[in-house]
This record gives sequence, structure tokens and C-alpha cells, in this order.
Amino acid sequence: MSALVVAGTFTALTYVTPFLTEVSTFSAGAIGPLLLLRGIASVLGVAVSGHLVDRYAGAAIAVPVAAQAAGAGSSTAFNVGITAGALIGSGLLPGFGVRSTALVGGLLSLAGLVLLISRPGGRSRHGGREPRHRDRDAAGAYGSSP
Repeated sequence: MSALVVAGTFTALTYVTPFLTEVSTFSAGAIGPLLLLRGIASVLGVAVSGHLVDRYAGAAIAVPVAAQAAGAGSSTAFNVGITAGALIGSGLLPGFGVRSTALVGGLLSLAGLVLLISRPGGRSRHGGREPRHRDRDAAGAYGSSP
């Protein structure tokens, strides 16, 4: 699922300069400032997302090895998505033009969102927030409050 969303992002993002100049008709001199604004927006998005995750995150993973394995899988999915997105875009560009990279990228990301929403157990039974418990077991995981 992550690889699909990242592939969608990089199908479009890899070819953002030709999209901005050919489709949106920005001048070449405007590309740098536009990309700077996008970078600032990305940093702000990460900051807000980090705050939300800290506030509404579920119980911490008790076993560090499990966390490392999950991190490795996530890293692999991102790298596969980046590579696949650039490859898909490079196949679209010659035959269908730069507009197709944005369209297909958006559709791939939408497919990832649909998978996320439709997966079993994808949502918490607590409306997206885990209950706050004061009691932890010996491993440091949250347990049920009596």
C-alpha cells in the first residue's frame, strides 16, 4: 500500500518541472521559487502530522525488534515506490505527454487510499484514538484499565 502511494507521488513528482513549464505555463525562472514553496509546505505538513501522530498514536510497540522490522519494510516500500513511480512516468512521458504523469500518479495514490480505507482492521475501534491507560504490563505495553 505504501509503495503504491509513493509510486503515485513519484510518477508525477519526477516530472514536475516539465509539468509546470508546459502545462501550467510557468516560466523557467519561476520553477525554483515554486519548488521552494512546495518544500516549505512539505516541512509544515510533516510538523503538523508529527504533532497529530504524537497526540493520537496507539500503544507503543513493546518489542524493539518488531519496530526495526517494520521500519525496514516501510523503507523498502518507499524505495520500491520511488523507483516504480519514476519508471512508470518515463514510460508515459514519450507516448502520452507530461499531463499523463500527473493523472496516473493521482490515480495510483487514490488506489492506495482506497486500499487503506478498505483493509480489515484498518481503523481503530476507538474512532482513530486509542484510549489512554495508566497501567502498563512488564514489557511496557499498555494494558486494560480495570
